[in-house]
Amino acid sequence: MGTVRINLRKNWPLEFENEYGMFNFSPYYPEHVSTTTKFMIRPEHRGSIITLQFASFIYEFWRDNGIAFDFINVNSPLDLFYERLGYRKYKENFLHPEFGEVIPMVLVVFDVEYLRQVQSPFIAPGRDYQSNREHIRFFHERAAME
Repeated sequence: MGTVRINLRKNWPLEFENEYGMFNFSPYYPEHVSTTTKFMIRPEHRGSIITLQFASFIYEFWRDNGIAFDFINVNSPLDLFYERLGYRKYKENFLHPEFGEVIPMVLVVFDVEYLRQVQSPFIAPGRDYQSNREHIRFFHERAAME
């Protein structure tokens, strides 16, 4: 029905760490960052309860593993889709060896208010999630694009 690959930096080095500027996310780097790739849902299941359950599973995985920031890179116009999930543009584009110019994006996993604001499927309705004010402050003070 779908697939996703989540790589945790605490387990091994990640692809594109320099391009993402992960070092700038210290003290959360390397223990509390990840990358997500290969996030796909079969067309016949997109927008269904399966999609919501899949997104909820991914979010719980990040939370269970202490991930504060998850990084992706996408080609336009997929950035609009990932913005609806809660990812944000935070730095300049870079050249990917396979996909050309890509947009680096980051998800502040514990910014629950923002995820609710954009109606992200990562936040399951009725669940009692708590924001982490320190992660949110860090992102806005040190990582967010002006």
